[in-house]
Formats: sequence, C-alpha cells, structure tokens
Amino acid sequence: MTDMVLEMLTNKTPPNSITPNILTVCKLISPNYDIVKELPGDRILRQSRSVLAVHTKTLGASQIAGCKEMLEHKSDETSRRGITFGNSIVRIADDHGYKNVALSSAIIAKDGTAEEQVAAIERTFAEGRELLLHWRKVTERMYPSKHDLLDHIPDPSKLSLARLHKNGWLMTDTCATAQKFKRLLQETIEKAAKEAGIPEDQICVFQADCWHHLRNIWIGAVVKALSEHLSGILADDLDSIPAMYRVNTDISALMIAIEKYFGLQANYVKVRNDP
Repeated sequence: MTDMVLEMLTNKTPPNSITPNILTVCKLISPNYDIVKELPGDRILRQSRSVLAVHTKTLGASQIAGCKEMLEHKSDETSRRGITFGNSIVRIADDHGYKNVALSSAIIAKDGTAEEQVAAIERTFAEGRELLLHWRKVTERMYPSKHDLLDHIPDPSKLSLARLHKNGWLMTDTCATAQKFKRLLQETIEKAAKEAGIPEDQICVFQADCWHHLRNIWIGAVVKALSEHLSGILADDLDSIPAMYRVNTDISALMIAIEKYFGLQANYVKVRNDP
C-alpha cells in the first residue's frame, strides 16, 4: 500500500484522488472478490509526502555524491503564498553523459540576504551528507553480512561544494543579491577546497549569469517601451476608463491576467462565478 501511495505521489496524483484510485485498481484486478479491507487515510497520505521528500533528497544526494565530476551549481528563488523558496541544482558528469540533479527545491533561508542564502546552501549539502550516512547505517544494520551493498551508496564526504573547485561554474540570475550570493558562494567553495588540502593554484571557479534571466531583462525593456508607446497613442481612451478597473497597456499584466483566468491551474481567488 505504501509503495502504491508513493508511486502515485511521485506521478503528481492529487492526495484526495489516491484512495479512490487504489480502490478502483483493486476492483479492476479482482472484480469478483472484496479484497480491500482498509484504505489509507489522510494521516497516512500526509506522512507519505514527507517520506517521499526524504527519499527524493536522498536519491539526489546519492547521484551528486556518486558522480565523476560536479560541473556547475545553479540556484534561484521563487515564492509561493508569500513564502520564498530557494533551490540547489547541480550539473554532473557520469557514465551516461551530463544531467542536472536537484539536491533540494525547497530551501528556506533565514532571510533574503546573500549571506543567509549561502548558509542555507551549505546546510542543504550537510543535510544530504546526513541522509547518505543514515542510509549506510540502516543498510549495515539490515544486511550485516552483505558489505558489498555499501559500495552502491556513495561516501557522504563526496557530497561537498569543494568538488566544484576544478573549473566549476556558478550560475544565478542578475539581481544585486544574486550577484553577491554568487561571489560569497565562490569564496565558500574556495575555502572548502583549501581545507580539503587542494593547492590554491588548482582552484578555479567561474561565475555566469542565467541566459533565461538575461533574455527576460531584454524582453522586459522592449515591453516597457512598447507599453509607453501604446499609452501615448491611447491616452484619451485610457483617461475615459475609471481608474478602479486598473486598465493599462502593460502586456505582461495582460498575459498574467489571461493565465490566471484560463491557465491549467485556473484557481485565481478573485475570479467571479457569475451565472
């Protein structure tokens, strides 16, 4: 049952649909027998989400720690219901090529300063090492005679920012706080590399700006100029519209409004349900 719950949560099944799905599958598999005696409740589903989060972070930490080379660290922030979340994404190289692995996508720093954001990234790596260490201890306890299983679990010490010392890249957006965060993170990496005994002449870390953010800045300037031009042409019409309707020529605002009303996640609380 737990495996079914975790599998459906992994595939983004809404929690309130999991129990009906389990019941439907059981009836389809065995229509002539009443094999369902009990179904998971809300408490189990909430706990399963926590279990899945731990599993996901552990697997992410395992991939990063076990890779041949850490190439790049990318970080960004987003807000959801007034809460700011950061992320830590590492581009790695392994036997199958290159890929991006999210160590965590829900990092909550103490505040929005660059210093606290760097400290949050360090804690995220430390938490990943703890998860790998716990995994190794549980494996040793459950399978004391199968030491070869530990070979499949990376050494927690390999999950370190110091591994970015060899021509690693740091990528963020272009705002002032992100630029400072990038500089401080580079200093943190260089310090960790020196503490690991790596000669200073072998430490080289690069900084880069995210192309998508740069593109948005350029497009934003175009949109601003276009909106100002349209405002001049439509000045009389705009003046005739009451200010309470907040009508303007900002194309970005128009696109956001369309998404709120007609997007796949159309749950905007201000939408009126007129008959």
